[in-house]
Amino acid sequence: MERILIFILFLYQMTTSFVNGQIYFPDQVDNFLNTLTPSRINTRISFGNNANCVNDFGERGECHGSHPWLVGVGYLRPNGSIGIVCGGSLITRRHVLTAAHCFERRPSIPLLTHVLLGEHSKSSNTEREEPILLRIAERKSPGYNSISHINDLELLKLERDVEFTDFIKPVCLPFDLRRRNFVDEKMVIIGWGDTFHNALRGNDVPLMAEISGVSKPLCRQAYETEPQVPLDDTQLCAEGGTKDACQGDSGGPLLYQDLEEHNRYFLIGIVSFGIECANPAFPGVYTFIPQFLTWITENVD
Repeated sequence: MERILIFILFLYQMTTSFVNGQIYFPDQVDNFLNTLTPSRINTRISFGNNANCVNDFGERGECHGSHPWLVGVGYLRPNGSIGIVCGGSLITRRHVLTAAHCFERRPSIPLLTHVLLGEHSKSSNTEREEPILLRIAERKSPGYNSISHINDLELLKLERDVEFTDFIKPVCLPFDLRRRNFVDEKMVIIGWGDTFHNALRGNDVPLMAEISGVSKPLCRQAYETEPQVPLDDTQLCAEGGTKDACQGDSGGPLLYQDLEEHNRYFLIGIVSFGIECANPAFPGVYTFIPQFLTWITENVD
């Protein structure tokens, strides 16, 4: 994922009115609704059990089932298939976390109404298990501010419970990691998004990239020309050089692998926004999940 700076959200090409540079959301579709797919990550690195997965572009992709909590969030096409616009993370049998900005209404973007679980390749039916398409029955947000991008979090309740399989499982929430700030910590992002800014094509299979947490003072300094972005404690900044989240990755997971906890992955952040992809001047900004654990617990029913 190039830099998370683009609002990893979209597959679209829309921009918001920021002072210097353009801040992108991973949900921009405009005239590309029929051709776009979730963005992919630039120069992504392979982790875990995916060492033998190589996609058509010669980059290492993620094997089916290596991140079974990864969910596609999108709109229903006339033929009954889903047009994936954002990523998401399964946290219970019936709940998914994604970005609130994915659901902002724009004339050119269909309403996001469904999620796809157990998906891997968007262009083929080679999955060892059939992906599951479910309707979003209910949505909750802690109060998303579309100007400051604070509280960029959406809790989705699905129409029914899902059965866990090798390819559909929940990600761990970081209850025991709440005191960590993750500055200089290695984390990973994963999604179907673009590999460079405004590629507007996405990737057929999910790709992963390793990035590192950035201190809040350094991040605020980078965004000092953008007064609409105060960057508070509910947000986390991270960067990875040439690796970042990009268009189509919005709402997807920022993960920390705890080597002391049986190598489990914990959901630390949600891809929120950035300025272009992998722009060295601007770290990507993520919704910081440890700050929302109480709210999530109270609203999962």
